[in-house]
Amino acid sequence: MANIKYYLNNIQKDSLKGVEYKNIVIKKNIIIYYTHNGRSTIASLAEELKMSIPSITKLINEMISEGIIIDYGKIETKGGRRPNIYGLAESSIYFVGINVSKRHISFVLTDLTNQIIDIERKVPFELKNTEECLEKLCDHINGYINHLNVDSDKIMGIGVTLPGRVNSTSGYSYYYFNKTEKPLSAILEEKTGFTVLIENETRSSCYAEYILGRKNGVQNLLYFYLSHGLAVGIIIDGKLYYGKSGFAGEFGHSPLFNNGIICQCGKKGCLETEISGQALERAITVKIQEGNTTILAGKYKNNENISLMDIIEAAKKEDVLSIELIEEMATKAGKSIATLINIFNPEQLIIGGMISAAEDYFMLPMISAVNKYSLSLVNKDTEFSLSQLGEDAEVLGVAMLIKKKILGN
Repeated sequence: MANIKYYLNNIQKDSLKGVEYKNIVIKKNIIIYYTHNGRSTIASLAEELKMSIPSITKLINEMISEGIIIDYGKIETKGGRRPNIYGLAESSIYFVGINVSKRHISFVLTDLTNQIIDIERKVPFELKNTEECLEKLCDHINGYINHLNVDSDKIMGIGVTLPGRVNSTSGYSYYYFNKTEKPLSAILEEKTGFTVLIENETRSSCYAEYILGRKNGVQNLLYFYLSHGLAVGIIIDGKLYYGKSGFAGEFGHSPLFNNGIICQCGKKGCLETEISGQALERAITVKIQEGNTTILAGKYKNNENISLMDIIEAAKKEDVLSIELIEEMATKAGKSIATLINIFNPEQLIIGGMISAAEDYFMLPMISAVNKYSLSLVNKDTEFSLSQLGEDAEVLGVAMLIKKKILGN
């Protein structure tokens, strides 16, 4: 029995001719229509596709028997005969999102309406730029798909986020798994058997917040992503902004400090050297070495790594040093955000990444600095907010982006 994947994948096959080819094209257009517009009547669908109602009805009945379309019953009208309303079955196709971070992998399975069907967070994983690590990643992906209680034929594609610079159009990762000429997306497609999209974690998070968390029809949005590193996601007129080569948003590598600290990009004085999780971890280590008091001193003495989340949790326990360091970094972040506000004049600016867990310890000094350093005529139009999706933003965003790539919405 045919499914949505069949109609979307077979549209270009040369072996299909005549009526069979025509019907596949029409059914594909029906699927795309319902994906873009939600449920509707056969009359509305026929008008949109410029076809007769009997012809559309015949194809809709076929797609109902295939489990692709559902008759959702009659709709209320002010009088006369009430028409039936039809739409795609939410369980007709699925999308997989995968977020690969330096120490974990997270997985999600979503349906046509972006609802979470299955989610697995923070599976231990050490990300390295090696062939062995790539093989382990593929094993994790295939293992996750195999454990799902859904027909794999209904999985349309896989979206994967990675740290560092990636080009989602070409499928190349420029920081991890870059030792062959073949795009990473092509390698993963060979290893998994699914269409694969490679995306930057910042843009994925930005897209998820825009689609799932936006308010009042916001069309211009900035997403300030601060975790281990720093980057910015950009929505302009309702669309993700990529730039010419797909690398727009590398704000963390703006060389604005004369501190002599070498950034992971190889240059000195980048924003990321003082506004990032790694910068905060380095700062608290120096303070402990200087004899400052903190509840995290024990971890340092035991040769344990002090993470960004450790510092945030310590601040929430009223650890004075942790609070001071977060506020100091937030003030620097606010000054840099003021530049973004002056340039983009966004309707909304969202603080995301792990730093969003710091809540007001970060937000209040950050907003204060923005107000001080940006033009009041500009910043008065910007709403500031914390990420609503937290640690799920990356994985949900890339699941929605692979859906967008395949279905065009």
